[in-house]
Amino acid sequence: RKQIRGIEQHLSKKRRALEELQAKLRRSQKPGAKGKGYSRESLTKRVRQICSGQHISKILRVSVIEKRRKLKLFYRTDASAFAQIKEHQLGKRILFTDQKSWSNEQIILAYRSQSQVESAFADMKDPHFLSWEPMFHWTDSKIRVHAFYCVLALILGSLLQRRAAQNGLSLSLQALFKALNGIQEVTNLFPPAGKPGSPGRPHVKTTLTEMDPTQQALFRLFALDRYRQT
Repeated sequence: RKQIRGIEQHLSKKRRALEELQAKLRRSQKPGAKGKGYSRESLTKRVRQICSGQHISKILRVSVIEKRRKLKLFYRTDASAFAQIKEHQLGKRILFTDQKSWSNEQIILAYRSQSQVESAFADMKDPHFLSWEPMFHWTDSKIRVHAFYCVLALILGSLLQRRAAQNGLSLSLQALFKALNGIQEVTNLFPPAGKPGSPGRPHVKTTLTEMDPTQQALFRLFALDRYRQT
């Protein structure tokens, strides 16, 4: 369906361009018209430019003819050709793999997970979390170690994301990290009891910053209370 909509949108733009070209051609051939008019070659070249794009030249039928020493441009949509393309070419994809032991289902699932792999690469380019850069390493051995802990961080983060999703919290990896990063522990120091300026150790109290409902759910899910200072 997306492919068909895309082609239909392209066809609409191409038809408008051909309609404008027809109007320019008519104006250029009127008596007293200014500027250089179209030759058969230049008009045909412009038609080819307009009709470029996948499947367009097969669907839009355009003809340039000369009648009474004037050029004329005609075009139409070949509905039959469009139907053939929809029937035999659109919505079909051939998948090749060297994993000969995989079932058809495994091949399709692996193909459909491609977007997840691309998303993982995008996550590793994020400047705030899981970022590959800046690396600050120049030797091969240290670069390999850097790659290892970056990928390890991605795996651990993905496991957290999976567990959150299993518990009804559908968050992107970046949204998950942002929510967790917003859970802060604050240490407050209060003056000693008694008169102001009296000696003694300050009273210390730790508390958590205010959490939204998502953060509260994550706090409970991952049992983050066990990491609080006592």
